[in-house]
Parts: sequence; structure tokens; C-alpha cells
Amino acid sequence: MTNNNKVTEKVWKTKLGNNMRPHTRRRIVEIMTNPMFDGSSQPVLASIARVSSRTLQNYLTEELWDEIKCKRLEVIHFSLGEVDKVVLQKAINGDISAARLLYARWDKRREEIKRAERAEKLAQSGEIEGEDIPITLEELDEQIEMIQKEIDKLEEV
Repeated sequence: MTNNNKVTEKVWKTKLGNNMRPHTRRRIVEIMTNPMFDGSSQPVLASIARVSSRTLQNYLTEELWDEIKCKRLEVIHFSLGEVDKVVLQKAINGDISAARLLYARWDKRREEIKRAERAEKLAQSGEIEGEDIPITLEELDEQIEMIQKEIDKLEEV
């Protein structure tokens, strides 16, 4: 008797149009989403994945990059949750630095909530139509700093 209920995996294509080996693909995703390998070069990542640099490049399709980004965000989200637990426990145990960090984060979050509420009220009142929501000086400074970094990067090229 044969088993006709065999589960088939999705067939992923490389940049060259060849079929990806599922095990190799999973290994690449695992390695590239592991914070332990942050900042590693592609040749190093390829070595860890036990593939050639050329194979790694061929596997890194736009679709695979999207999956890596999504999984990486999941890892970061989980890690931040774990850090929050540790910082909270330290603050509860009397660590002043941890308590300050918690208050600073709460203040920032509270500002974000106020800004969102203000934007919603303005939008509902009809006072703005496609105009930007007023921002704080701190937000403006952050935007200026970000733009300056982009300018610096462009000037390096």
C-alpha cells in the first residue's frame, strides 16, 4: 500500500531559477536571524551555513530577504520583551538605573500616545486636510539628525 498523503513543501527558486534545497534555505534563514551573527560578512555567514558565498548570494532572493526581515523582527520583539522583564525586576529590587530607564521609556511612550491622540482629534475635527501634524522640538531634532546622517553617507560615496 502506498502513501498518497505525502506533504509537499513549497518549491523556492534561487536567483538563477534553480530549486532551493529546503534544508539549506532554513539554515540560511536561521543563521541570518540569529543576533549572535549580527555584523558578520556574507562570506562568514556562508561558511557558518556550510555553503559557498556564491550559493548564499544566489539564495538571497527578495522573497527570502523579506522572510529574514520578518523573522528578525520577531526575534527583536521577543528579545526586547525579555530585556523589559529583567529591567523591571532590577527596578523592583531597587536598581535606580533600571528604574530611571523604565521611567524614561514610559515618558517617551506617553508622548507617543499623546501625539497620536492629538493627531486623531485634529483629523476628526477637520482642521487639517493633508497637512503635517505639529511635532515637538525633540522630534524635529531627531529628524534633522537622521537627515544629517543620510547626507553624510551620500557625501562619502
